[in-house]
Amino acid sequence: MADVPIYVNEDSNLAEAGKVFTTNFEVSSIGTTEIPVALFRNPSGSGKTVQLIRFAFSNFHTVTSFIRVRAYVAPTVTSDGTGLTEGCTRIGGAAGVAVAFSSPTVSANGTRISQWLAPSFAAPTFVDLDYLFILDPNTQVLITAQADGTSRVLAGSLIWTEV
Repeated sequence: MADVPIYVNEDSNLAEAGKVFTTNFEVSSIGTTEIPVALFRNPSGSGKTVQLIRFAFSNFHTVTSFIRVRAYVAPTVTSDGTGLTEGCTRIGGAAGVAVAFSSPTVSANGTRISQWLAPSFAAPTFVDLDYLFILDPNTQVLITAQADGTSRVLAGSLIWTEV
């Protein structure tokens, strides 16, 4: 019998085609002031539409606490920050077009499109975005964090597809 790929859902189909990508970030010293923690961009001229599939994040603090995690579109970016490594979920797959950065500098957050809570002492928070956040070329999403205390640590992963 020939090897036949098993496709479980749309995510599996896109991953098999080498069209699913991921990046990760970690930011420490999050305090009570909202700060930019990650910037995700579909560059101008990419020729691709980027659809966000899933966002996962964790609050790694050792006392009971929470971190508000917010997403904004159309931020005013003055500095991209530190480049993050993006990878294809198909091992050996080609690189994607979207780029991500940690700790960007912004003069305005943009328009808030979503907000979530990351409690401490809990399993990671998984947000299924169900392909509903769509980035055309030359658009970007800013992720911010604001804690209920000082010195909180947030780690996150973003999964997307490019079509």
